[in-house]
Parts: sequence; structure tokens; C-alpha cells
Amino acid sequence: MAPVFMDLVGNLVASGELTAHRALGDDLYCHQPFCEQVLAQGCAFLFVCLPGSHALLYEWIADFERTAEVPTLVRTRWTGKQRLTDTYRWLNDLPLRDGEEALHVGWCELTTSDAEGNVLYHNAWASSQPISAANVIAVVAAGRSRWKIENENNNTLKAKGYSFEHNYGHGKRHLANLLASLTLLAFLAHTVLEPAKPPPTGRAAAPGRQI
Repeated sequence: MAPVFMDLVGNLVASGELTAHRALGDDLYCHQPFCEQVLAQGCAFLFVCLPGSHALLYEWIADFERTAEVPTLVRTRWTGKQRLTDTYRWLNDLPLRDGEEALHVGWCELTTSDAEGNVLYHNAWASSQPISAANVIAVVAAGRSRWKIENENNNTLKAKGYSFEHNYGHGKRHLANLLASLTLLAFLAHTVLEPAKPPPTGRAAAPGRQI
């Protein structure tokens, strides 16, 4: 997956279509060789960063926690059903790995809990850009936006009748590309036509919804 991603980024940079963009990805991509490749293409990155694969980075975080030096921002919000508390934490200039040549990154974390203190969501990211109180909410929102793409597009293509899975990686010459393109065109057509879908039987149609 990483070589394919870098080929795509390289092509976009060469064509002038990629400027001041940020690569998003899960913890699989959050390692120094890949991060350096992304930066070499003139791209920033924001990757999920988990304790299990970044032990040294989290040791640094633990040191700052012991001296109460981890900046924290707390926000509450009402979802229409319950009140949630979002707790943001962040640090900068943390080593992504051991060694003198380690890449230093910014780190941020979001923990969402309900009124009873139950944790509903928790995740953390490593960023090539500095994180502060002024941008941590926007950075976290960017990191979480990857799941919107995954859930509303990729999972639909894989599990909702389009059968867009790894089997399209096979075929001679242009067969795989042709099948994948036809599937994406079908998904595009269905997405465009979705607003014109007739209402369920027994419900009055909203103005402008009938065709």
C-alpha cells in the first residue's frame, strides 16, 4: 500500500495538483521511513499513533505527565441526546523512534466521555506540524475525517453490493482497471441519483423530490 500511495503523491506533485496537502493514515503508516517519504514530496502528515508501536514516544509523554506538563483543553457539547466532554491533549518535539536521527513530531490525543465518565472514544495522532491550543481541535477533526471517507465510501464499495475488493487486483493488461472504473462509475451514478430517490410508501413526498 505504501508504494502505491507514494506513486500517487509523486504524480500529483509532478502535475502541480498537490500543494500544501496533508496525508492521513492509520498507525501502519506512522513510522519514520514512510513519514520521511511523505515530507520529501512536500506533503505534511497526520497519522494515528498508538502506544503499542511507539513505545519511546509514549515514554516521553509519560515523563511530561509526571511533571504535569501536558497541555490540556476540555470542551463540552450537546449532541441532542446527551452531553459529552472532549478532552484534548498535545505535545511537540517528540521523537518518533530511538536514535539521534529520529524524526521529531507533534502529538495530540482526544478522549470523549459521557456525563457518567464512560469513555466513548479515544485516539491519538502524530503530526509533522506543530500543535497548539489554537489548532488542536482542527487537527483532531482532520485526523477523524479519514473515518468519514472510510465509512461512507470505501465500506460502501466493499460491503453494499459493489463487491469492490481485492479481487480487482488481478487480470491481464487493462482488465482490472476496467472493472474497477466501471464499479466507481456505478457508485458515482447512484450517489448523484440518491437525492431523487422516491420516498418510502405511505409517506408524502417532499417538494422537488419526485422525478
